[in-house]
Amino acid sequence: KYKKKKKPQKSQVKAKPNVKPHITALRELEKLRQRKLWQEGKTKLYYSELTDIIRIYIEGRYDINAMEMVSSDILDELDDKTLAQELHQKLYQILSTADLVKFAKWEPLPPDHDLCFKNAVDFVNQTAELSDNQINKDELKK
Repeated sequence: KYKKKKKPQKSQVKAKPNVKPHITALRELEKLRQRKLWQEGKTKLYYSELTDIIRIYIEGRYDINAMEMVSSDILDELDDKTLAQELHQKLYQILSTADLVKFAKWEPLPPDHDLCFKNAVDFVNQTAELSDNQINKDELKK
C-alpha cells in the first residue's frame, strides 16, 4: 500500500499591510493627543506612551532596537546615523523630559507638554523617508 504524503498546510494568518513607520507614528501621536492624558493628571502615562511611540518609530525607521535601549544609547546610536543637530536636540528634549517625569517624578509645566509633543511630531515629519518630503494627509486618515 502506498501512503499519500500530507501536503504542508498554509498558515491562515494574513500579513499586516506594510504601513510606513512615520504614518503609524503620526497616527499614534494624534490618538495620544486626543486622549488628553496630561490634562487629566496622568503625566507619567502620557510621557511613557509618547516615548514608546517615538521608540517604535525609531525601530522602524532606523532599524535600531530602541525599545531595549536607554535614552542615552538611542541618542548615541542615532549620532552614528548622521542625524541633523536640530533633530538630535528635539529628540534629546523629548527623551530627557520623559525620563525626568518617569523616574524623578518631575511635574513639567503645560508649555513643556506642548513642546515635547510638537518636537515629537517634528522629529517624525523631518526624518520620514518620502520622495516628495511631504506627508499625504489622506494616508493619515485611513
